[in-house]
Amino acid sequence: MTADGVATRREHTEAAHQFSQAKNQDRSQCDLMPAPFWSVAKVLHWAGYGTSGLCLLLVMTGGGGLLEISAGAAAAFVGAAAGALAERLGPNRLLRGIRVKEVLTPTCLTVPYYTRLGDLIAKHSVTSRCCFVVARDGHVLGVLNGGDLTSVELRRHSDDTVEWHMHPVDWIEAVDIADDAAEALDWMKRYRRTSLPVLHGNRLIGMVTKERIVEAAFHRL
Repeated sequence: MTADGVATRREHTEAAHQFSQAKNQDRSQCDLMPAPFWSVAKVLHWAGYGTSGLCLLLVMTGGGGLLEISAGAAAAFVGAAAGALAERLGPNRLLRGIRVKEVLTPTCLTVPYYTRLGDLIAKHSVTSRCCFVVARDGHVLGVLNGGDLTSVELRRHSDDTVEWHMHPVDWIEAVDIADDAAEALDWMKRYRRTSLPVLHGNRLIGMVTKERIVEAAFHRL
């Protein structure tokens, strides 16, 4: 093996080691926690609406009278009030007023579709906050973020091209730059993702990650 080959292998080994460290760091993410009594408010919310529905059913079947109507109306009021309280005490309470544009990670690099994962990781310090745009002949094919890369087993997939692991732009879920950060976090939970692309009109401008949103919330504390 030539000296250049030895140096190249050493660079790939060091990059793989740094990549492994990035995996461990990215996995230690925190979640937003609700305020005290949030669970109580949720229970009252569902109990109130459940009781109201039961009273309504009794009235409709002829088994209830004025007492059931009054109890159902009171239970519905309790359910609505508890629901509003649960919303105020929920995990997203610290994100009010924070927009996606304040927490997005701008696109850091555009790479050709034929780029191999091993080469990409060896040349760049990949973390969960990285955002790569995969392009072919100047056209955007998809998005590859650091969270996707840190979940890949590099030893088996180092020769894979980025096109195999990207999220195609024709089906990927995205948020707008003007959306609320809380809404973006809800979309991530719904699709079981840790990041989403950010659009400005029809233009892809970056990524928003769960980690960055949580950091913004804790910064408020």
